[in-house]
Amino acid sequence: MGVINGWYKKDEIILKSIFFVVPFVDSLTGLLIKIGLMSEAALFSPSQLFKFVIYLVLLPRTAGVMKRRYYTFYLFVLCMLFSESIIGVIFFSRINYILRGYLNVFKLTYLFLLYIYINELLKKDLLNIKSLVGYIINSGLIFSLLIIITTVLKINRSTYWSGVGTIGLFPGGNGVGLYVGAISLLSIMQFDAQRNSKNAVRAIIISITSVFITTKASIVFLILDFLYFFFFILKKGKIILVFVLLFSFNAVLSKFQDIFSFMIWRYEHSSGMFEFIASARDMFVVDAFKQFNANIVTPIRYITGFGAYISFRDPYNPGVEFDTLENDIFDVFFQYGAIGLIIYLSVSLRIIIDSCRAHIKGLTILALAVIGYSMAAGHTLFNATGGLLFVYILLIGKYAKYNANNRYLY
Repeated sequence: MGVINGWYKKDEIILKSIFFVVPFVDSLTGLLIKIGLMSEAALFSPSQLFKFVIYLVLLPRTAGVMKRRYYTFYLFVLCMLFSESIIGVIFFSRINYILRGYLNVFKLTYLFLLYIYINELLKKDLLNIKSLVGYIINSGLIFSLLIIITTVLKINRSTYWSGVGTIGLFPGGNGVGLYVGAISLLSIMQFDAQRNSKNAVRAIIISITSVFITTKASIVFLILDFLYFFFFILKKGKIILVFVLLFSFNAVLSKFQDIFSFMIWRYEHSSGMFEFIASARDMFVVDAFKQFNANIVTPIRYITGFGAYISFRDPYNPGVEFDTLENDIFDVFFQYGAIGLIIYLSVSLRIIIDSCRAHIKGLTILALAVIGYSMAAGHTLFNATGGLLFVYILLIGKYAKYNANNRYLY
């Protein structure tokens, strides 16, 4: 970590807390859920409380920057708070309804503060891009090792109700699958840049973990891992590798029979690849628009939305329960209106453009995969783990440089 002043020690502690301590706290949350002391998606979980502490630490360290810039952020936050509090007070009397909406606001502003904070460290040379990539990959390694260790000890949670897959003790499989999968590709890119045993071991462990998680995101990234390795890293023996894979196909299939059977079953019960990836969310969106258009439609609902709890639903229905469409584009629109949607699409476009400008093929693939998954299957922007990828890829694309000799991030 390149540093130039006394900020170093405090920032090192903050960064290590963000990248290395959070996985353990998330596992604690999952453990409490597993033993029945906490329900899934409960408020005030250890994960939420720990990130709130980080949030409070980041606020004063980013306040000076936000005073000078990011006025759009203030506007967005004001609109979200308006949606969550004023509308919530009008239609609901339960405080937990409004708190659920504020949790969404917290998740999004946490990502924003994290971006501002790390961006300032990079701008001031308190941190270099090489170190940041190292932090990200080591974070993925910690997630992977926690999943492997808890699975070996048989105290893990299954990815799916059928018992297929493992997510260690983490609260949710989709966000973890996306996060570990994306970092597996980044770790392979890093190995391509600097081929040593350390980078090789990290890439292998994280990629293998993606196999055992078995969410659609982890499998998609596993395929991308193989394609990147095959076309960009493997110089000789491609034909031999193909023959080895063909001859070992039956052995691999029998070893992971439950995993492949479950994925094949889901594909066969889908009308096509998009529905398989989106898990029929397109039908949920159609139904959501029917509900949205059948209820109160006012200009303010189009502009700012009615908040996370009401979203597309009838605000006068006393039995309304919190749920999401698990499709980031439409969740953003229904919850935060046109303003939220414009900001979401702008950030997504910026991530893709910066990744392309970095001239690192793997980074563009990574950005397109994460944004595409966010738009098709969700579990990204509003997921406490998956949402971090927006920040990390945006920063890498902004500060990474291309070395034609070894595709090195520096």
